[in-house]
Amino acid sequence: MTIHVDAAFQVNMLRPAELKENTMTTNMQVLLASRPTGAVSEENFRIVETALPEPADGQVLVRNDWLSLDPYMRGRMSDARSYAKSVDIGEVMVGGTAGEVVASRNATRWSVRSAGSATGSPTASD
Repeated sequence: MTIHVDAAFQVNMLRPAELKENTMTTNMQVLLASRPTGAVSEENFRIVETALPEPADGQVLVRNDWLSLDPYMRGRMSDARSYAKSVDIGEVMVGGTAGEVVASRNATRWSVRSAGSATGSPTASD
């Protein structure tokens, strides 16, 4: 997977096509590696893989195809006081996502293969 940061601070995570087709076995996370000084760059982020969690009752597992790190996230990457909690170094970046439900323990609301978008914590259960 690669990360591309464009001038508008949109982060596009590009996955090889074979990863989208294969069964998911790992959780790929975008971590804040360093606090940007000047322009945000790829070096400010790090990709790690962790074991996939099993969804608990009421939760779903989503394969996210897009993570948008919008301009307001610049404030969250700073340790200066702000209206939103700062992301700590080494912490998972949060942001708007678009993906597909691949496992569901909340079938009344989200079925497998549902597409959708969300904003928030990577551990949100709603």
